[in-house]
Amino acid sequence: MSTDDMTKNFRISYYQKVGFKNVTGDKLLQEILKEDVINLNQLVYFCQHSATPAMYRRHIWQLLLGILPPQTHTHDYILHQEKEAFEILDRGLSTLEACDGVQVKDEADRCLKLHLLNNNLLGFEFNDEDWHEFFRLTSSVCNELFEFSSTVYSMSNKLFDYFTEQNYENLTVQYKATIRKRLENENPDLYSHCAKLCAFEEVPFRHWFKHCFAGIIHNNGSIEFIWDFLLAARPVILVCVSIAIFLINKSALVNVNSKEEIVRILNEVPYTEEKSKFIVKKAVELWKKYEKNSS
Repeated sequence: MSTDDMTKNFRISYYQKVGFKNVTGDKLLQEILKEDVINLNQLVYFCQHSATPAMYRRHIWQLLLGILPPQTHTHDYILHQEKEAFEILDRGLSTLEACDGVQVKDEADRCLKLHLLNNNLLGFEFNDEDWHEFFRLTSSVCNELFEFSSTVYSMSNKLFDYFTEQNYENLTVQYKATIRKRLENENPDLYSHCAKLCAFEEVPFRHWFKHCFAGIIHNNGSIEFIWDFLLAARPVILVCVSIAIFLINKSALVNVNSKEEIVRILNEVPYTEEKSKFIVKKAVELWKKYEKNSS
């Protein structure tokens, strides 16, 4: 029996236990989302064990981030209010642009300025702070994923708050040890080469985790799949992506002879769209493999 078959059977068994008979995959998701009061525990479980369908991602993220409550009858009203509030805020920023010389560089920067304005943090003299760049990176991903400006703004706010609260960089020491152990199992030669050069201490794992790979994985390189895992409380995906980055860059890494060169190759970011997709695909494969081995 293949890994996918085993995983599917496990899901079916669980779905039956929680009351969904003869329902699998997208049908289960439809069953969950059509309830008058959505069971968020069931939704989280679905996201932990099944790929999030692209057509449902916006709605699922809105629920998991608390933009929308479980009560479905309130959703249209809340989204309408969100759109009106955004339009008022956006007009306010446009007025500041025209009258007070507030400069907006691009759509991601606009989201940041709207966030600052909404929180009374946008002064006449703008000074960039460290967290501003992560907010812009988050917003730039949302700009690629979502159509409406009000959705991009609300998602950027909530994702930034969620990722900041999770503080993934605190996992760096623990996850670095896991990455080294698993990379050694995946490719002993690559691991030995990097270890011999003392490269692991120089790899920017903390930066990768803190930014949830925004600015490292291309905005159109399937980064949303990484964030699906994070929103479903599966931060171990950060380990899988890190290992995948080493494996996908193997041919370049084994041909250099200093830790500085190793770091230079890994820091050639954002990776191309094509390479990013390969990295994410490999990361998901690794996650499935490790999940199976731990069950």
